[in-house]
Amino acid sequence: MRDWLNWLVRIALTSKGDLINPSTRPQPLNREQTARLVSRLVQRGFAKFTEIEVGIRDEQVSSLTAEDERWLQTEIRRQLKDKRREENDWPEETSWDRLNKVFKSLRRSGIIALHNAGFDESDGLTLVDEAREASTSRPFKGFCFYHQQDVDAALDYNSLSLSYGAFDPSPEAMQWVPRLILTKSREAGFAAEWSGNYAERIVLAGFVWQKRSPRSTSARQSF
Repeated sequence: MRDWLNWLVRIALTSKGDLINPSTRPQPLNREQTARLVSRLVQRGFAKFTEIEVGIRDEQVSSLTAEDERWLQTEIRRQLKDKRREENDWPEETSWDRLNKVFKSLRRSGIIALHNAGFDESDGLTLVDEAREASTSRPFKGFCFYHQQDVDAALDYNSLSLSYGAFDPSPEAMQWVPRLILTKSREAGFAAEWSGNYAERIVLAGFVWQKRSPRSTSARQSF
């Protein structure tokens, strides 16, 4: 009998023990903090409504109350609507649009160019490896990307940093890749800066982050 009772207690104390595990119960949402997070997701410009909603839910340690669910959906719609209204006053071609053209040109030159490549540098390098493996028929010479932390820095400070690298470890290739990125960026009108040190990133100074939010297309990265 004692073993049977102990077994019931262990079951109750696991993550599936919903009867006594408080973390599974809906908890009140910190709406002020959540509204800031929604704003950041909206202003980045990559996520659709459902992706923002899922992203917010993933940040929570418990499920949401029905009232908070309704509030969250209303808040996301409101912020997306406000941003789309702002987009009407943006230039026809924004800095991000010009950067997208730079990335397309880099791809034609054999460079893997990724937008919003994960959360940080490590994520970006992983996505570069995946893109290279997925395109074995095409001999890429190097890569260029920025990640989510770079997007946030651009939103806050009007400066976008680019990571880069050459797949050929020769000194010539290690100089050719960043210089190509510099040339393409400057041709597009960016104030691109690079110290000449391969260990340092390229910086697009004065980059005003204005990316229009997707309407019906996916927000996946392309390469």
